[in-house]
Amino acid sequence: MLLGLPIDGNEVNGPVQLPNSQCEELLGKDMLGQGDARGQGIFLTQLKDHYESLQLNDNSTEEEKIIKARNYIMMMFGCFLFPESTGNSVNMLYLPLLRDFNQTREYSWGSAVLAFLYASLCKCAKKRLYFLWMHPLAASMGFCVTGMNYTKNPRRHLATYRNLLDHLGEGDFIWRPYLGLEHQPNQEDMEIWTAKTAIIRFNIVEMHQSDRVKMQFGMLQDIPSDPTCLDPWHQKRVDGQWDIVNWQNFAPECCRMWRRRARHVLLFPIFPDVHPMQHTRQYMSWYRMVTNPEMFVVEPRYLVDPRTRWASTSNQQQQYQPTHTTQQVNQPEYQQPFTTEQQY
Repeated sequence: MLLGLPIDGNEVNGPVQLPNSQCEELLGKDMLGQGDARGQGIFLTQLKDHYESLQLNDNSTEEEKIIKARNYIMMMFGCFLFPESTGNSVNMLYLPLLRDFNQTREYSWGSAVLAFLYASLCKCAKKRLYFLWMHPLAASMGFCVTGMNYTKNPRRHLATYRNLLDHLGEGDFIWRPYLGLEHQPNQEDMEIWTAKTAIIRFNIVEMHQSDRVKMQFGMLQDIPSDPTCLDPWHQKRVDGQWDIVNWQNFAPECCRMWRRRARHVLLFPIFPDVHPMQHTRQYMSWYRMVTNPEMFVVEPRYLVDPRTRWASTSNQQQQYQPTHTTQQVNQPEYQQPFTTEQQY
């Protein structure tokens, strides 16, 4: 949504073992086998130097322009969309999908980037960095805290970061950051991005559990279904396809699920842009029952700084000018803190 990448299309898949000659054929130079890049990795520094050496002019052929465009796209893959853990190379397995640009646009690059992100989060979670996908507040990656200064916050100071997360309220999250963008997603993508389906990027197979983050799509968050297990295809390494004679036989049921993605679209009402995102009271009761007993989800009203509330009351009292009258004055009625449960 945010990057404008196509969502509705073919899965980003293909062979992971390619002849080295394809690098020179499609990029204009053999950049494999140089340095310590892993497998069929191309160093981003070499790719950048080669891209800058390709000078175009009015006499440049169409093929020369396409070769330079491929180099640019490969840099985007390695630096931004599909960064490797080393941070200095990009695998050449994307090259066959860039051979014909008319076919390149037919792939679902948006779902591939999301699958890569999910796989990266899984790897981090195995290193004891836990992500709370079940709770709608913890599931959003678009939160922001206002009125707080981070300049003196030391790096890797987990206690400080956890404290900031603990004090996030519902109003601190931007559930639909894609609203109001300069580019508008096409209708086909909007109809498919809520599908609860497998998403694929070559050896990476992840489940898009859209029913657990309905508020990102403008829907009311209710109790989701049980998570879908994608074993034995989940968390496979690139060489996981090497023992398979035909790459099209890799995770066939997951690929079939993606091709039938239209059957798995969430069919729930979508609230207007100005409507505040909410979760149901039943959802919060369920969440407190199934979540980690050591983690307590506090009511939103308890996250408000009492000093702020006291200062607001004091200002109102200072503005009040009493008058001498015999008329009986009614006792002030204090409004109770608003909770999301009062709506349901």
